[in-house]
Amino acid sequence: MTDRAIREATSNDRDSIVRLLRQIASAAERAAPDAEPTDDQLMHIVRGCKVFVLEQEGTVVGMNALYLSRLSHRPEQPDFRAAFIMAVGVDEGCRRQGLGRMLIEHMWRWLEEEQVKLVTLNVAAHNDVAQLFYKKMGFEIDTLHMAKWLSPPGQKHR
Repeated sequence: MTDRAIREATSNDRDSIVRLLRQIASAAERAAPDAEPTDDQLMHIVRGCKVFVLEQEGTVVGMNALYLSRLSHRPEQPDFRAAFIMAVGVDEGCRRQGLGRMLIEHMWRWLEEEQVKLVTLNVAAHNDVAQLFYKKMGFEIDTLHMAKWLSPPGQKHR
């Protein structure tokens, strides 16, 4: 049996988190980015988040980052705790082993302890694999975000 554990990330996990965030960002890109993000830019994605890492045989092979907030949809409703998944991913060489499911199931348990009522995330429209995974994990389409580039990324608007 493989030795696996999920734990809260520490500052010692920075390089592993950056590596995983690069892979997550790469899967979300439609085309090659204009410029490779710096490590600090990638770490900014998870700043202020609760970050968990999944270790397998002592190596970090997965992570998820949750941003917690309080929401109220209507003035007459009390505030409630919500979480936004800023990042979730498994190392490219370790996928299709149930590790993503382990991360999400761990997240569900932790969020229940924290009395979080709503969890949301964004996923790229072209990322069919991620969409299928999230649907299997119980997520549903709630809103649809649409965009139109007025000029390609990296070019000035004319």
